[in-house]
Amino acid sequence: MEKSAILKELEHLLYYDTPILQIEDENNNLFIKREDLIPFSFGGNKVRIAANYFIDLIKGGFDSVVTYGASTSNLCRVVAAMAKRYKMQCFIISPEECYLETPNSVMVSSLGSNIIKCPVSNVSETIDRTLEKLRKICKPYFIYGGGHGKIGTDSYRTVLSQIIEFERTTTTEFDYIFVTLATGTSMSGLVVENCIRKSGKCLVGVSVAREVDRARKILIDAVESYIGFPIDNTSFYVFDNRIGGYGKFDDEVKETIQHQFSINALNLDRTYTAKGFSGMKKYLVANKISNKNVLFIHTGGTPLFFIDNCDMLKG
Repeated sequence: MEKSAILKELEHLLYYDTPILQIEDENNNLFIKREDLIPFSFGGNKVRIAANYFIDLIKGGFDSVVTYGASTSNLCRVVAAMAKRYKMQCFIISPEECYLETPNSVMVSSLGSNIIKCPVSNVSETIDRTLEKLRKICKPYFIYGGGHGKIGTDSYRTVLSQIIEFERTTTTEFDYIFVTLATGTSMSGLVVENCIRKSGKCLVGVSVAREVDRARKILIDAVESYIGFPIDNTSFYVFDNRIGGYGKFDDEVKETIQHQFSINALNLDRTYTAKGFSGMKKYLVANKISNKNVLFIHTGGTPLFFIDNCDMLKG
């Protein structure tokens, strides 16, 4: 493909306007923004993030890509797919302690990416060593785990813009906007746009990986480094639904997957979106919120829906 055609395709994915649909809920007017319907590699928020990084990669004349993530990583799946499409070598560094075969990791391998496993304690060293080795033979581009960084933050500003435009055209104003919070890249983009626009939206990140104080600090650092000035700490909230940590889940998460699939045909997964969705429901109950307009951003991860869910849905 010509460079101009690649950039046009990536910009289409970056700014793709995903639908907002109302679903059945017993307590609130609940809407879902279907980021899982972005038309590339099963969609999801990581498509926007990867697209923005690949725009920078292509413009900079790089010819290979390196990133980091667990075997469940949606970003790794998308980066591997983009690298394959644009005929680049792809290197995925992954922690060996928790490496399990998942639909995402199978796709990463099938797309010809090089998976480099290492202990979590050696991640930084392995990244440096891999990049140093590659620089002798090519021009590698590095994407931080989860797409964390200014380019990743920038990629998700457009989502809040789309939400505000939806409100304008439908006269439906959301009282709460929820998103699953793992690395925090998507949430940081929402908060940045909220601060710059002075929109006053109530943004709630449901943490599925990090302790709340750490998650908040990472978000604040990301937002303030982007906008260049301190933010109001009440401009967003973080709710803890780690359930023991990243990748951990309980019966409530399983029930959320079953219920939302059977009632609303939603494909939620146990690592990210089902934990985010069940955390949202806990937050609404704990704060006695009812009869409000609530938006949940479905950040994708469709392949992970199929982990154990065939048996789970029979239940």
